[in-house]
Amino acid sequence: MEWFRHFYQDDYFEYRFKERLDEVPAEEVDFIFEHGRLGRTGGRRPRVFDICCGVGRHARPLAARGCEAIGVDLAERNIAAAAERAWAEGLADRCRFVHADIRTFDPPADCDLAINIFTSFGYFGGDAADAVIMAKAAQSLRPGGRFILDVVNREAVVRGFKPRQRRGRPGNYVIEESRLDLAAGGLIARWTFVRGRHRSEHTITIRLYALHELVRMAAERGLRFLEACGDFDGSAYGPGSPRCILVAEKT
Repeated sequence: MEWFRHFYQDDYFEYRFKERLDEVPAEEVDFIFEHGRLGRTGGRRPRVFDICCGVGRHARPLAARGCEAIGVDLAERNIAAAAERAWAEGLADRCRFVHADIRTFDPPADCDLAINIFTSFGYFGGDAADAVIMAKAAQSLRPGGRFILDVVNREAVVRGFKPRQRRGRPGNYVIEESRLDLAAGGLIARWTFVRGRHRSEHTITIRLYALHELVRMAAERGLRFLEACGDFDGSAYGPGSPRCILVAEKT
């Protein structure tokens, strides 16, 4: 069983997403809007494809700024929460959320921007399998449309590696016990979720990609590299940057 099929459905939702349904990540949305050139569509409503959209934390604010947003996610609970919040915010006519596996999903066409945010890349067990996200993004885009991929910076993870961390707050936290597989370029971690008396464990495996690998994979799928940023404040990418945010354009 693939670890991510149930990881986000219950425990992660309760730990992180449930409390953030009304949160607007303004800096991230501003970055996406600007670097996706969503204000330059000649008066036409911009169309955004959000791959692994979670609870719509980016799709919904983008819709509020005049975009049409289509989000897809494997966790049914995420999709239900995203659709419910979009309806409550009066955005249901500009947001569509679909419960599906991106690997078999037929993406929308003529999008101006495709996004994959918050390190939901590197889950599928190999370069060719992981690159399906880039292929689906390219398939969705009109010529000149952009793709924004946000992953944790591999170089920063390796340099500042912590084998054990505790995150969250009293009564709702997670203990991460991790190890690096440098030969395979992967991170293997056991997450122990604790909520009151509830306790559950999950083992996750994520392939950590270097920037040059992402650039190559994107180019092989018709996405030309434009720039890389180290965080959503637009700062330059470097070995110590917390994020690796790739911006590419469909040729």
